[in-house]
Amino acid sequence: MQLPAQYRQLIECFDALPGIGPRAAARMAQHVLEHDSGERLQQAILTARKTLQHCCCCRTYSDLSICPLCTDDERSVLHLLVVSGVEDQFRWEEAGYRGGYFVLHGLLSPVAGIGPRQLHLPDLKQRVETLVSAAESSSAENLLVQVVLESSVEADATGQFIEDMLAGFACRVQLLTPGQLAVDLQHARSFSAADHVPAGADK
Repeated sequence: MQLPAQYRQLIECFDALPGIGPRAAARMAQHVLEHDSGERLQQAILTARKTLQHCCCCRTYSDLSICPLCTDDERSVLHLLVVSGVEDQFRWEEAGYRGGYFVLHGLLSPVAGIGPRQLHLPDLKQRVETLVSAAESSSAENLLVQVVLESSVEADATGQFIEDMLAGFACRVQLLTPGQLAVDLQHARSFSAADHVPAGADK
């Protein structure tokens, strides 16, 4: 049976999404055609593509040129977290991280044609240079840049490239797995909670 070209194209579009195989793509295509959610999905995609942009500082998605996180004066300017995707940023916000971010939106992959410019690593270098200059002018401690990526060949190559790229700056660079950062944040919360225990409370 020859399926209509429009239907096959819809399946191909869903199949091209990360983590979606041909069978799931076919089910998704049928669902959006048979239910009102298809119209809502179409409108949501059009609205998102029209109104969202990359924050000029951290490159997360925002409806403003600079996202609310980057304009929050309560956040530490001496701590920068480099993550591969927006979902990672959400995860660390929920875990209590309160520094700055840089979202790569991917990993280095020469086979897929993803190089430093596709990940906007020159922008990351400029961001670090600005933060380091601000820290030095205020006689503050050195900037800490933590690159937190899931373990893989691409992630290891990306982390090593960033570490080498920032080697000439007066900043500390740490390559961490998500599990290592989670432990660090847990320790930070424990110390913070201890600092707020009233004097004599343990007596």
